[in-house]
Amino acid sequence: MPKDINIHLKTKGAAQTKQDLDQTGKAGKQVGDKIAEGQKQAASATDQGTKKLDAMGRILTTLKTQVLSFLGAWLGLQVVQKLVTYLIQKLERIQELQKTIYEQSLQFAEVGQALETQTGTLGKQQFWTEEAIALQKAGGLRTPEVAQQMLVSMDIAFKDRGGIKDREIRDLARQIAPFVGAADLGPQEVAQLIKFAGTAGIAPAADAYKDYFAQIVAAYRASESTIFAQFITGVQKGVTPYIAAGGTLAEGLSLYSSAIAVSANEALAATLVEQVSRLSAGGYERPRLAMEEALGLKWSDLTMDQRKTALLDYVGVCLRSAQPRYSPSRAFLPN
Repeated sequence: MPKDINIHLKTKGAAQTKQDLDQTGKAGKQVGDKIAEGQKQAASATDQGTKKLDAMGRILTTLKTQVLSFLGAWLGLQVVQKLVTYLIQKLERIQELQKTIYEQSLQFAEVGQALETQTGTLGKQQFWTEEAIALQKAGGLRTPEVAQQMLVSMDIAFKDRGGIKDREIRDLARQIAPFVGAADLGPQEVAQLIKFAGTAGIAPAADAYKDYFAQIVAAYRASESTIFAQFITGVQKGVTPYIAAGGTLAEGLSLYSSAIAVSANEALAATLVEQVSRLSAGGYERPRLAMEEALGLKWSDLTMDQRKTALLDYVGVCLRSAQPRYSPSRAFLPN
């Protein structure tokens, strides 16, 4: 399995996708800043938050009663009526926002507890709660669960470096979070992406991860796939053996996207890429021996690109020749 390979942006549209994700991620961060500030204030004061919500509800009910009485006395004054109606709606929105922040603070408290268990850092629940809030703030992530899954996945992926207990790994997570937020990824998709990054040999650096995300998203947009979770699942299954056989990430994504166009679904496309990868790697003895004999070459001496060319050459020889020794059935069908 290749390690720390230099990934080039060969996937069509990857450079533009990277720029788009950067811009969207910055906008998401601004929204995340505003939401996270309220979450952080509420996360460490659950009882206090409950009291505030109750008080807000009582105040709103009293104001509504007073306003309705006021409108009864000034019936017909439309300007005043519209103004007070607007004030009521504003108060209702404030109450709803307080409720949302309170509920998310409870979610983040649970996330902090889960990360405390994941990392084995007893007594650090508040620390991990704040880390998760900071991560969502940095990327404008969809839900607290996305922040949790991202940190858990990074902890597993970089276990040999101490996982997310290492400040550099946490900093890396914050740097790539805007890409995750811009693509609006869910917890499962985040877990798959980070896991596959290890398979693809992505170096633990922000630029390398951003290029990697850009290639994945660009390939998805260029394909006929409509569900990202299914797309990335297929990438894991189909492109993994391709990379293991010596191919690059960009080539594997291109092959997988092309396979989707001629397959009923992503799972079948992944199987097709997987079989082609094994065939190109010489994993099937009969086809390999038949191609070596027909083309007069040694499979182990060829690069990945040369093997793909040889496979196509062999198919061409089979189609042009009437000799039984070049029949495809000799290589690919049972005796």
